[in-house]
Amino acid sequence: MTTPRNRIRVDETELLKILYNHNPWWTTGKVPREKAPAFKRRDYYKILETLNDHKIVAMVEPEELEKQL
Repeated sequence: MTTPRNRIRVDETELLKILYNHNPWWTTGKVPREKAPAFKRRDYYKILETLNDHKIVAMVEPEELEKQL
């Protein structure tokens, strides 16, 4: 015998208030450092070194690559 799932109904306006409260950068446009720590793009330096080789270098974002597959 299956039991119905418990569903919580939330008003859309209330949900948006909650989401905006937890994501202040949606209004400020600035993400706090602790939410987006600095990182080095590992391929950047490798590509930078090859620029003097006079070869063609193509950079593709992983998301774009996934869309093509």
